[in-house]
Amino acid sequence: MSKDDKNALSDSFNADAYWGKAAASIEQQLADILAEARKSNVDPFVRSICGQMFDHTQPEKLVGWQAELLIEAVSELVYCAKSQLESHT
Repeated sequence: MSKDDKNALSDSFNADAYWGKAAASIEQQLADILAEARKSNVDPFVRSICGQMFDHTQPEKLVGWQAELLIEAVSELVYCAKSQLESHT
């Protein structure tokens, strides 16, 4: 029987603690995904999705749950674009 301590991130937290790394904040994760979006040339799409979700096209201003929600919405798009670029180089 597994221990259920209601902490879905406990394994990743323990790994970060083991390696001495601090977990990136949601805002830092958003900044990272926005940088990848610019490199992968999908930044206009990310900004459009932000506009549809939050009525503005400035995803860098999002914090907290809004940043997390945008990350969820665009992460697959950014990942696919990044993979496409890497496969063509």
